[in-house]
Amino acid sequence: MKRKFFAVLFCLFIFAVAVGCSTNEPEIYEPTEPTVFEPYEIITEDEPYEPEEIEEIGEPEETVEPEEPAPPDFSAYPQFHMTILHTNDWHGIMDNVPMYATLVREIRAERENVLLLDGGDIYRRGPLESLQGAAEIAVMNAMGYDALVLGNNEFPRTDEYLLNIADHIILQLAEFPILTANMTLNGEYVVGVDPYIIVTMQPDIEIAIIGVTSPKPWDRNFEFTERYLFECPIAVVARYAEKTSEYTDIQIALSHAGVPIERQMRGVSAIIGADDHRILREPIVIYDGDQRIPLVQAGGERTHYLGQLDLYYAYIDGEWILFDFYGRLLSVEGVEPCEEIQAIIDYYTALIE
Repeated sequence: MKRKFFAVLFCLFIFAVAVGCSTNEPEIYEPTEPTVFEPYEIITEDEPYEPEEIEEIGEPEETVEPEEPAPPDFSAYPQFHMTILHTNDWHGIMDNVPMYATLVREIRAERENVLLLDGGDIYRRGPLESLQGAAEIAVMNAMGYDALVLGNNEFPRTDEYLLNIADHIILQLAEFPILTANMTLNGEYVVGVDPYIIVTMQPDIEIAIIGVTSPKPWDRNFEFTERYLFECPIAVVARYAEKTSEYTDIQIALSHAGVPIERQMRGVSAIIGADDHRILREPIVIYDGDQRIPLVQAGGERTHYLGQLDLYYAYIDGEWILFDFYGRLLSVEGVEPCEEIQAIIDYYTALIE
């Protein structure tokens, strides 16, 4: 009994010494500053995109590639094929546009279900800039464009008379829809600008084209943005894709937001991109679950192209599912220029000479 008593007494003594000798303050956990995730990266005209160099170290090991499974057979399902011809970022350089017009006419004659779309930035910095887009819109009217999304360079900077965007010459002259879903004035869309359009294709398939532009005017505090709100293009595409899916069969984004932003878009079956002048000779593939989304862009300014994106859908379980696509940039080598389009360009060029 005494031995157990002394053992307990000894343990209490050791505990008291340890507590009494400790001079350290108790450690208090202080959380670190959270990392803020930026939903998109802005690449300006002054910061051209330059791909990172990849350093290869050592010799590649020989590996045996596994056999790829056979692609699914969609022949048992109803199918739909559409072609999107697309341009972007002309910036008033229209040297090759008469040849684009010839190619567009030929492709439309060969097949049905063809759309012609433009990703914006059509006139600023070009030789006819003083006409504020009148020449470029006249050309697009004659070529039969189906839609144009406003680029950041369509918006005013210090042009006082353009603080009311509804007065823009582009909106006054265009004979086709002008799109921008992520810009509003007092919660309303600008007169003459639509968030999306619905195009009916054979056989009775409804296509929603959702337009979004770059937030650069907002980020750079252009004077007119004191009254206009620019929303995140990624969120707006997702919102309108979900909304229009209730009454359309296929949803496509027409975007002037640039590849870093466009790579984050979901909910659509294709993205027709613009803004950062990427020359994409084949689509960038974005994965949305088990669905693949092609993202295309056709260069810009002095090196722009006419792009072609073919989309193949199958009707499965009540939905049109994209199962294949093919995108490329078309060559104008050996293509005869369209005389009508060349005459329009010559007419407007003579006005400023």
